[in-house]
Amino acid sequence: MIPEGARPPIDQDPTLWQLSLMAMAVGGPFFVLSGSAPMLQRWFAGTDHPDAENPYFLYGASNIGSLCSLLAYPFFIEPYLDISAQSEFWLLGFCALIGLIVLSAMPTLSNKYRQIKNETDNSSTLSDTPITWGMRLKWLYLSFLPSSLMLGVTTFVTTDIASVPLIWIVPLALYVSTFIIVFARRQIFKTSPVFIVQGILLAFLTANMMAYGKYPVQVMLITHMLLFFISALGCHMLLAASRPSSRHLTEFYLLMSLGGALGGIFNAIIAPKFFFIPLEYPLVLVLIIFLRFSDQPAQLFITVRDKFSQEMQKNGLNAVLNLTALLFGILLFFQIFIFNVEGKINNLGFASVIFVLMLTLINKRWIFGFSTAFTLLFFLPGFEVNGVHTQLIKLIDRNYFGVIRVVEFDKNQRALIHGTTTHGTQPLEKNMKRSSSPITAIIVRLQIFLQNSKSE
Repeated sequence: MIPEGARPPIDQDPTLWQLSLMAMAVGGPFFVLSGSAPMLQRWFAGTDHPDAENPYFLYGASNIGSLCSLLAYPFFIEPYLDISAQSEFWLLGFCALIGLIVLSAMPTLSNKYRQIKNETDNSSTLSDTPITWGMRLKWLYLSFLPSSLMLGVTTFVTTDIASVPLIWIVPLALYVSTFIIVFARRQIFKTSPVFIVQGILLAFLTANMMAYGKYPVQVMLITHMLLFFISALGCHMLLAASRPSSRHLTEFYLLMSLGGALGGIFNAIIAPKFFFIPLEYPLVLVLIIFLRFSDQPAQLFITVRDKFSQEMQKNGLNAVLNLTALLFGILLFFQIFIFNVEGKINNLGFASVIFVLMLTLINKRWIFGFSTAFTLLFFLPGFEVNGVHTQLIKLIDRNYFGVIRVVEFDKNQRALIHGTTTHGTQPLEKNMKRSSSPITAIIVRLQIFLQNSKSE
């Protein structure tokens, strides 16, 4: 329900209006609820419970509740309860939450809120070393990337693959699930296998980009979702591995939340202003690619650079002329050569070769990263560079609602397209034109708006 007087602007970008409306409507309760998790964990860390030194597993438990609520609302609550009933139950739940928080505070008072010990836990995953600005930026970065990637893959999937109702629930549920996994009491996955699986999915995805979507929609939908899940899981595993001792718990969660919020701001506000196509999805994915194996000292850039310098001094050019360099050169050749290949069958064949070559380099952090980045940024998801569809675009613009294209399929027909959805067609023949046609009015109005924007 929109408060009285808070009406959406006409012929203006509604982004700031939407943000201010949400801040007024749900800002207060959202702030209280989002701040309760770190507060309760801080209280728990002040008790004499055996797990008080490592209260982070409670964050995983809170995300289990978030996941259950996310899945329950569209399937069990919304279909059977009207808005007034939902409001009443929400108010009762909020009051119950306040009572439970008060009860949770009592053990900390009875224990006189003991000081947190400086020793680490048995798994040696918690560190009580001083918090540096480099560590703070690392927490921001590792929380920013998955948040932005979630919004990017959601936008891409819902516009360029399949516009399916409630499909946005899937990436959000996968995003929440990664927190449940990484903040569990015991480590469920190791980073190396996760990065290997991520590399396989990236190789398959880039091969499909070069083949211009020859695989079925269902296959690509699953591929993008799995790639997002594995990529977010890898980032959050690195984030959880760097978490500090419980005395710095509040700062850690604050920066983690700030990074997630910055990811949302980047995708919702900044990217639409600077990218006329959804470039933020492949761009953030490229940044995540270079995080693969970043927890292994042998894969650090300084280590690789020093090793290469030593081999150059010892063996000269022979250090460059090895099997890895040869495979990398062949891979780049095929990636560049495929731009001039005509026929999608040929493209599919070359893409298969590239897929195999990328698998051979999957353990090479930097070589694999550069080759994958080259592919993703030149063969953009949802934007066929050499395709007929792209060549026929007469007008393209991006606004609050997404990317809008005006396409002329021939001299007699024009269409307004948003993602994979055609919103209408306009005949160009004089005897077929209708001045009152809705699609005509939309296209004319869009052209006038763009012309006015350029003149300003």
